[in-house]
Amino acid sequence: MSNLVLSIKGSYKFQYHADGPDQPPVEIDFTPPFRRISMISGLEEILGVKFPTDLNTPEARQFLDDLVRVCIGYLGALVVCVCWLSVCVGCLCV
Repeated sequence: MSNLVLSIKGSYKFQYHADGPDQPPVEIDFTPPFRRISMISGLEEILGVKFPTDLNTPEARQFLDDLVRVCIGYLGALVVCVCWLSVCVGCLCV
């Protein structure tokens, strides 16, 4: 991920205007090394939920559908709560 950021932005650090261009930017720093975590365990920790062990079941599909609905309802916008990596890639395009 660090090399992707470096290739796109020319630096490991960049400014992101999370609240719009008129608000103060947030600096995002991808300078290695950084803590590596499992996507699922990281989401479980942040969201306070336990993911199903087998994600290829109808019950898991329902769990994920419900989780996305909660995230959309809570934040009022489609934020990626199932895959934080998509958020990182999305902010590079801004």
